[in-house]
Amino acid sequence: MPESHAFEARLASEWPVPSWSGVGVLVAVSGGPDSLALLRALHRLRNANAGRLLIAHFNHRLRGGDSDADEALVVEVSARLGCPCEVGRASPEEIRSRNGDGLEAAARQA
Repeated sequence: MPESHAFEARLASEWPVPSWSGVGVLVAVSGGPDSLALLRALHRLRNANAGRLLIAHFNHRLRGGDSDADEALVVEVSARLGCPCEVGRASPEEIRSRNGDGLEAAARQA
């Protein structure tokens, strides 16, 4: 069994589609391979009676053009899947000004 099918089977077993039928499911997608795999698996698993998949992406703008490329990829994949996508953004200065235990903690809070 291909690894992607095994992942989908495990996901369906742990979170059966009927348990999320009729509700909106918010999927936080960073643009990395793990979150994109989760999004694609959820999209393939849902059926006509399942709720909507809603995608959220936050561009921390900490990696310059790479951060913007991640945002563009998430927006593109969301559009291809026919799922609404909400994008939030903050400048590195805004993130650094937040209270927290360092830059990564502040970025998570943002």
